Amino acid sequence: WIKSLEEQRLKDKQSLEAWIKSIEEERLKDKQNLEAWIKSVEEQRLRDRQEWEARMKAWDEKRERDREEWKASFEDLKRQMNLKWAEMAEKLGTIVEDLVAPNIRTIAQKYFGCVDVEFEGIRVKKRSVIDKGKRREFDFIVACEDVILLNETKSTPRVEDILKFSDFVKSGEFFEYFPEYKNKKLIPIFSSIFLSEDLVNLLTKKGIYALAFKGSEMDLLNYNEVKRGFEEN
Repeated sequence: WIKSLEEQRLKDKQSLEAWIKSIEEERLKDKQNLEAWIKSVEEQRLRDRQEWEARMKAWDEKRERDREEWKASFEDLKRQMNLKWAEMAEKLGTIVEDLVAPNIRTIAQKYFGCVDVEFEGIRVKKRSVIDKGKRREFDFIVACEDVILLNETKSTPRVEDILKFSDFVKSGEFFEYFPEYKNKKLIPIFSSIFLSEDLVNLLTKKGIYALAFKGSEMDLLNYNEVKRGFEEN
């Protein structure tokens, strides 16, 4: 009986060891499976991240290319628009000058007794007789026996234009270009299609005649005021 009991205990021990071994082997397998699964998850996450980074890089590169293309297209469009505006401004300025020119002749005769015209010219380009490197274009000039009318025309007149014209007139620089007229009285006229009251007042203050539409025709808007100023001075 003791022998059989020992044999049974040995069998139980062996069975327990076998069971523990199977448990350990199963746990090892589970551990290996878990580690393999974790590794696969990490690898997949790495692939996903690399793919995402590649997509983001490609998207950033495409966005940068699109931005550069848009910028180049916009700059080209802006250059074209600037050219168009410049052409339109030049054409408008030429149209206004051509509209004003015939009226200057009438004004010269009506207000300044300019019947015998020695010279008249539109968009006259001259070089200074003092400084050969200086060239200037004059919108319209009418030279008579005693006076010479100098007209400055602006399609969109600004205060800066008037001040610049006034400084030029006061400087006497005009006669550097036309020394043959230095004995004539210079009559400055600033003209446009329309001149606001503020601009007319500024022209009057500067001793410059304002020429613009008055009703259906062009006329001097401040003749009496400017003439009175000349007489007082």
